[in-house]
Amino acid sequence: MENREEILLMNPHWEDGFFYPFPLKRKVFHRLKSAIPQPLILSLSGPRRVGKTVLMKQMINQLIEEGYPRRNILFFSLDEFSGNLLEILKEWEKIIGKKISGKNYFIFFDEIQNIDEWAKKLKIIYDTLGVKIFVSGSASMQIRKGSESLAGRILEFYVPPLFYEEYLMFSGKSKSDIKEKDWEEYQLYMMRQLPDLALYPTLGSKDYITSIVKKVIYEDVKKFFNVEETEVIDGIFKVICKDPGQTISVVDIAKDFGISRVSASNYLHALEKSYLIRKLYNYSKNPRKVETRAKKYYPHYTSLLSYSFPVEFGKIAETEVAWKMNAEFFWNERGKEIDLVIDGRGIEVKMRKRVDSSDVKWLIKNPIGLKERMVVVLPDAKINIKGIKIITLNEIDKFANYD
Repeated sequence: MENREEILLMNPHWEDGFFYPFPLKRKVFHRLKSAIPQPLILSLSGPRRVGKTVLMKQMINQLIEEGYPRRNILFFSLDEFSGNLLEILKEWEKIIGKKISGKNYFIFFDEIQNIDEWAKKLKIIYDTLGVKIFVSGSASMQIRKGSESLAGRILEFYVPPLFYEEYLMFSGKSKSDIKEKDWEEYQLYMMRQLPDLALYPTLGSKDYITSIVKKVIYEDVKKFFNVEETEVIDGIFKVICKDPGQTISVVDIAKDFGISRVSASNYLHALEKSYLIRKLYNYSKNPRKVETRAKKYYPHYTSLLSYSFPVEFGKIAETEVAWKMNAEFFWNERGKEIDLVIDGRGIEVKMRKRVDSSDVKWLIKNPIGLKERMVVVLPDAKINIKGIKIITLNEIDKFANYD
């Protein structure tokens, strides 16, 4: 009976004429929409509060608009659920008075990572009922593990924070509105990259980001990674936010926080898989060197820096480029350094009024055989560099490394 009440509460779209009030559609919505006909489970993963649940409800609106019966579409949030997925489906069948089977039925499970062995249970539903399944999750490792066991049955979509044009759309602005104030707006945007922060300009970025970080560290990490020393993890994250892009070794973290090397490694891993930080490897053609060298760490996306202000603007910009380019590597060899290395492209981030060739000499010398080289600069910077692509920070979305 309890499941019945929850199901009815979570599915207001069963009422004639009801549509979820989310008119603003992100780029990922259109990619997701085009994947509906594919006979696969569709998985949405990404940081907390980027809008995964909203995307699901927009998909429900879309299915209703395409003519599917409203009660053939089930949404269920698993955030506080500890029961059995199959019991939910049985109750759904009782409510609608017919058996659920075939491609004209749609199931949306939100925050799927809260269910133990969720992939095994979804596989049973998928294989026996043949219904279309959508799932979302905010814990990368749990979603990845499940996806691996559903190989051949699942298509994954990463939902990032807002890109700049999406932020403008959510803010009710356009490029033509802001014109010469584009750079000022972009600086504001870097601290407001989540939908709620764009929609509600009076909402404080620091308080909002802090509430997200606290929930991830003190609830998600504790639950999914079986960790008790959450205050230590919080401290490690603050260290990364205060000086993003610093080279960090597990040995140093262990020493600074009085923990074992194994714990230090596990805590960094938990932060990464919870979408709070991103890890960059020191590029080398020797795979063994890549694994053994110290790594660089950034917040997963730029607005997370609000958790530990103030931060030097150059570091903010470097964090912005690292997440927009989905960076996985940097290069540092005995003091010779290139900020970011992505798919054969080298990038230096220089936030100063004048940038000369001497400021990016290793990018110019190109000792690692980069196919393309780029310098990201301030909009009003004076540039004295030849033979290398120059772009301003507020143009970085044009080169973003996401599908």
